[in-house]
Amino acid sequence: NPKYPDLARQAGIEGTVMLNVLVGDDGKVLQVSVLQTDVTPAMDKAAIEAAKQFLFKPAKQRTVPVRARMMVPIRFKLHGG
Repeated sequence: NPKYPDLARQAGIEGTVMLNVLVGDDGKVLQVSVLQTDVTPAMDKAAIEAAKQFLFKPAKQRTVPVRARMMVPIRFKLHGG
């Protein structure tokens, strides 16, 4: 889960950051960029930092692991209310 920036939490900002993630042939994240966002720049940064920690099952071409790009949505939602 991304770290919810304090100011965004206090302001009650919720939304989604759509990330473009390049996954290496070992399943580790090589590159992350923002495709679409409806939240603050601090939240975009938190989403990117969270995505860098992900470990994916690598894509395969036949039986060989390969690099692949994928879209990953990161949602910021406040609980309760």
